[in-house]
Amino acid sequence: MKPVKEDGDAERWFRMCLELGGECGRLEGVPCVCERARIGLAATLLEKQEFTEARQVLLAAARVDGTESVELLWTTALAVYAEEGGDSIISKGALETAALKNSFVAYILAYVELFDGVLSLDQEDSRLKSSEKALSMAVAYCVKELRVWKGVEGSLEWVLHFVEEKALKMPVVVESDKSAMAHEMEVSLGMILERRHQETCHTME
Repeated sequence: MKPVKEDGDAERWFRMCLELGGECGRLEGVPCVCERARIGLAATLLEKQEFTEARQVLLAAARVDGTESVELLWTTALAVYAEEGGDSIISKGALETAALKNSFVAYILAYVELFDGVLSLDQEDSRLKSSEKALSMAVAYCVKELRVWKGVEGSLEWVLHFVEEKALKMPVVVESDKSAMAHEMEVSLGMILERRHQETCHTME
Protein backbone atom coordinates (compact mmCIF):
# COMPACT_ATOMS: atom_id res chain seq x y z
CA MET A 1 0.00 0.00 0.00
CA LYS A 2 1.38 3.42 -0.91
CA PRO A 3 1.63 5.81 2.03
CA VAL A 4 0.12 9.28 1.86
CA LYS A 5 3.48 10.87 2.76
CA GLU A 6 4.91 8.75 5.51
CA ASP A 7 3.43 5.84 7.40
CA GLY A 8 2.64 8.18 10.29
CA ASP A 9 0.67 10.50 7.99
CA ALA A 10 -1.22 7.57 6.52
CA GLU A 11 -2.10 6.24 9.95
CA ARG A 12 -3.37 9.64 11.10
CA TRP A 13 -5.41 10.05 7.93
CA PHE A 14 -7.08 6.65 8.31
CA ARG A 15 -7.85 7.27 11.99
CA MET A 16 -9.33 10.67 11.12
CA CYS A 17 -11.62 9.06 8.54
CA LEU A 18 -12.88 6.64 11.16
CA GLU A 19 -13.43 9.40 13.71
CA LEU A 20 -15.52 11.36 11.19
CA GLY A 21 -17.58 8.23 10.48
CA GLY A 22 -20.89 8.89 8.80
CA GLU A 23 -23.10 6.79 6.60
CA CYS A 24 -21.28 4.66 4.06
CA GLY A 25 -22.69 3.83 0.69
CA ARG A 26 -21.36 0.68 -0.95
CA LEU A 27 -21.67 -1.47 -3.98
CA GLU A 28 -21.99 -5.22 -3.58
CA GLY A 29 -18.59 -6.72 -2.78
CA VAL A 30 -16.89 -3.32 -2.67
CA PRO A 31 -15.67 -1.85 0.65
CA CYS A 32 -17.36 1.34 1.86
CA VAL A 33 -15.31 4.38 2.91
CA CYS A 34 -15.18 3.32 6.57
CA GLU A 35 -14.12 -0.21 5.72
CA ARG A 36 -11.45 1.08 3.35
CA ALA A 37 -10.13 3.28 6.15
CA ARG A 38 -10.00 0.32 8.55
CA ILE A 39 -8.25 -1.89 5.99
CA GLY A 40 -5.81 0.91 5.20
CA LEU A 41 -5.13 1.46 8.88
CA ALA A 42 -4.62 -2.26 9.44
CA ALA A 43 -2.17 -2.44 6.50
CA THR A 44 -0.22 0.48 7.94
CA LEU A 45 -0.10 -1.22 11.35
CA LEU A 46 1.06 -4.47 9.76
CA GLU A 47 3.94 -2.60 8.12
CA LYS A 48 4.84 -1.27 11.57
CA GLN A 49 4.75 -4.84 12.96
CA GLU A 50 1.85 -3.91 15.25
CA PHE A 51 0.04 -7.15 14.51
CA THR A 52 -2.37 -7.33 17.44
CA GLU A 53 -3.86 -3.88 16.84
CA ALA A 54 -4.05 -4.55 13.10
CA ARG A 55 -6.09 -7.65 13.77
CA GLN A 56 -8.38 -5.78 16.16
CA VAL A 57 -9.02 -3.11 13.54
CA LEU A 58 -9.95 -5.77 10.98
CA LEU A 59 -12.24 -7.54 13.44
CA ALA A 60 -13.99 -4.21 13.94
CA ALA A 61 -14.35 -3.85 10.17
CA ALA A 62 -16.01 -7.26 9.92
CA ARG A 63 -18.29 -6.54 12.88
CA VAL A 64 -19.20 -2.90 12.26
CA ASP A 65 -19.18 -2.67 8.47
CA GLY A 66 -20.72 -6.09 8.00
CA THR A 67 -19.06 -6.96 4.69
CA GLU A 68 -16.73 -9.68 3.45
CA SER A 69 -14.80 -7.96 0.69
CA VAL A 70 -11.71 -9.39 -0.98
CA GLU A 71 -9.60 -6.71 0.69
CA LEU A 72 -10.96 -7.41 4.16
CA LEU A 73 -10.69 -11.20 4.02
CA TRP A 74 -7.19 -11.31 2.55
CA THR A 75 -5.79 -8.62 4.85
CA THR A 76 -7.40 -10.41 7.81
CA ALA A 77 -5.69 -13.65 6.77
CA LEU A 78 -2.36 -11.82 6.74
CA ALA A 79 -2.97 -10.24 10.14
CA VAL A 80 -3.92 -13.58 11.72
CA TYR A 81 -0.83 -15.22 10.21
CA ALA A 82 1.38 -12.38 11.47
CA GLU A 83 0.08 -12.77 15.01
CA GLU A 84 -0.41 -16.54 15.29
CA GLY A 85 1.79 -18.09 12.62
CA GLY A 86 0.66 -20.35 9.82
CA ASP A 87 -0.08 -23.53 11.76
CA SER A 88 -2.98 -22.40 13.93
CA ILE A 89 -6.51 -23.49 13.11
CA ILE A 90 -7.61 -19.86 13.05
CA SER A 91 -4.95 -18.75 10.57
CA LYS A 92 -5.63 -21.72 8.30
CA GLY A 93 -9.35 -21.01 8.44
CA ALA A 94 -8.82 -17.33 7.63
CA LEU A 95 -6.71 -18.24 4.60
CA GLU A 96 -9.23 -20.80 3.35
CA THR A 97 -12.05 -18.26 3.68
CA ALA A 98 -10.05 -15.66 1.75
CA ALA A 99 -9.14 -18.15 -0.99
CA LEU A 100 -12.78 -19.18 -1.38
CA LYS A 101 -13.66 -15.52 -1.84
CA ASN A 102 -11.01 -14.96 -4.52
CA SER A 103 -8.54 -17.64 -5.58
CA PHE A 104 -6.81 -15.31 -8.05
CA VAL A 105 -5.24 -13.55 -5.06
CA ALA A 106 -3.94 -16.86 -3.74
CA TYR A 107 -2.22 -17.68 -7.01
CA ILE A 108 -0.76 -14.20 -7.48
CA LEU A 109 0.70 -14.16 -3.96
CA ALA A 110 1.93 -17.75 -4.17
CA TYR A 111 3.71 -17.29 -7.52
CA VAL A 112 4.24 -13.54 -7.44
CA GLU A 113 7.41 -13.66 -9.55
CA LEU A 114 5.34 -14.98 -12.48
CA PHE A 115 2.76 -12.21 -12.39
CA ASP A 116 4.82 -9.11 -13.26
CA GLY A 117 2.93 -8.78 -16.53
CA VAL A 118 -0.45 -8.81 -14.78
CA LEU A 119 0.50 -6.48 -11.94
CA SER A 120 2.06 -3.88 -14.25
CA LEU A 121 -1.09 -3.36 -16.34
CA ASP A 122 -3.36 -0.33 -16.20
CA GLN A 123 -6.09 -1.15 -13.68
CA GLU A 124 -8.67 0.84 -15.65
CA ASP A 125 -8.88 -1.59 -18.56
CA SER A 126 -12.01 -0.50 -20.43
CA ARG A 127 -12.33 -3.91 -22.09
CA LEU A 128 -12.63 -5.77 -18.81
CA LYS A 129 -15.83 -7.78 -18.80
CA SER A 130 -18.12 -8.08 -15.78
CA SER A 131 -17.32 -11.79 -15.60
CA GLU A 132 -13.68 -10.85 -15.02
CA LYS A 133 -14.36 -8.66 -11.97
CA ALA A 134 -12.87 -11.28 -9.62
CA LEU A 135 -9.62 -11.05 -11.58
CA SER A 136 -9.73 -7.24 -11.56
CA MET A 137 -10.32 -7.13 -7.78
CA ALA A 138 -7.48 -9.59 -7.18
CA VAL A 139 -5.00 -7.61 -9.24
CA ALA A 140 -6.05 -4.32 -7.65
CA TYR A 141 -5.62 -5.81 -4.17
CA CYS A 142 -2.21 -7.29 -4.89
CA VAL A 143 -0.92 -4.11 -6.54
CA LYS A 144 -1.99 -2.15 -3.47
CA GLU A 145 -1.01 -4.53 -0.68
CA LEU A 146 1.84 -6.69 -2.01
CA ARG A 147 4.39 -4.56 -0.16
CA VAL A 148 2.59 -5.30 3.10
CA TRP A 149 2.59 -9.05 2.43
CA LYS A 150 6.29 -9.00 1.55
CA GLY A 151 6.96 -7.20 4.81
CA VAL A 152 5.53 -10.03 6.92
CA GLU A 153 8.18 -12.74 6.97
CA GLY A 154 7.10 -16.08 5.53
CA SER A 155 3.62 -14.94 4.48
CA LEU A 156 4.05 -15.55 0.75
CA GLU A 157 5.57 -18.97 1.40
CA TRP A 158 2.60 -19.71 3.64
CA VAL A 159 0.18 -18.99 0.81
CA LEU A 160 2.27 -21.06 -1.62
CA HIS A 161 2.22 -24.01 0.79
CA PHE A 162 -1.55 -23.66 1.10
CA VAL A 163 -2.08 -23.58 -2.66
CA GLU A 164 0.07 -26.66 -3.22
CA GLU A 165 -1.04 -28.64 -0.15
CA LYS A 166 -4.73 -28.07 -0.84
CA ALA A 167 -4.24 -28.45 -4.60
CA LEU A 168 -6.28 -25.25 -4.83
CA LYS A 169 -8.27 -25.23 -8.03
CA MET A 170 -6.75 -22.89 -10.54
CA PRO A 171 -9.05 -19.94 -11.29
CA VAL A 172 -10.62 -19.83 -14.73
CA VAL A 173 -9.98 -16.91 -17.06
CA VAL A 174 -12.94 -15.96 -19.25
CA GLU A 175 -12.43 -17.20 -22.80
CA SER A 176 -14.36 -14.63 -24.84
CA ASP A 177 -13.23 -11.06 -25.47
CA LYS A 178 -10.20 -11.30 -23.20
CA SER A 179 -8.83 -8.06 -21.85
CA ALA A 180 -5.08 -7.49 -21.67
CA MET A 181 -5.28 -8.31 -17.98
CA ALA A 182 -7.06 -11.61 -18.62
CA HIS A 183 -4.54 -12.52 -21.32
CA GLU A 184 -1.57 -11.84 -19.04
CA MET A 185 -3.20 -13.83 -16.25
CA GLU A 186 -3.73 -16.79 -18.56
CA VAL A 187 -0.08 -16.66 -19.62
CA SER A 188 1.06 -16.64 -15.99
CA LEU A 189 -1.23 -19.51 -15.02
CA GLY A 190 0.14 -21.43 -18.00
CA MET A 191 3.68 -20.95 -16.66
CA ILE A 192 2.57 -22.38 -13.31
CA LEU A 193 1.13 -25.45 -15.05
CA GLU A 194 4.37 -25.90 -16.98
CA ARG A 195 6.40 -25.59 -13.79
CA ARG A 196 4.22 -28.21 -12.08
CA HIS A 197 4.57 -30.53 -15.08
CA GLN A 198 8.35 -30.23 -15.00
CA GLU A 199 8.42 -30.90 -11.26
CA THR A 200 6.25 -33.99 -11.73
CA CYS A 201 8.50 -35.30 -14.52
CA HIS A 202 11.58 -34.68 -12.37
CA THR A 203 10.03 -36.59 -9.45
CA MET A 204 9.23 -39.57 -11.70
CA GLU A 205 12.80 -39.82 -13.03
